[in-house]
Amino acid sequence: MNAAAKSLGSGYLFRGNIRHVKVSRESMTMIVLLVLSLMTALAIVYMKNEQRILFAQLQQAHTIKNSLQVEKGQLLIEQTSLATPSRVQAIAVKQLNMKLPTVRQTLIMHR
Repeated sequence: MNAAAKSLGSGYLFRGNIRHVKVSRESMTMIVLLVLSLMTALAIVYMKNEQRILFAQLQQAHTIKNSLQVEKGQLLIEQTSLATPSRVQAIAVKQLNMKLPTVRQTLIMHR
């Protein structure tokens, strides 16, 4: 048993019912200030922990954003290379068996 529990149990500091304890105004003020100080300290620790967690999430979001921007750039380059007229014409000729019309197959209409 620790010293505080021994002293309370032996009646050295306190004798009788706790309801009959009278605390001076200065002592009550000190107790209130101590409790408020402890609550403030706990709030600071809690908020600092929350800040660390949120900062880690922000860093992760920045990393994801940067990787998505790189991927977007790569996809735009790929899209540009796939849509070149020479590539479209080569695919039309090879896979779809298309060919350019001859002059006889071309018809020009005027209004």
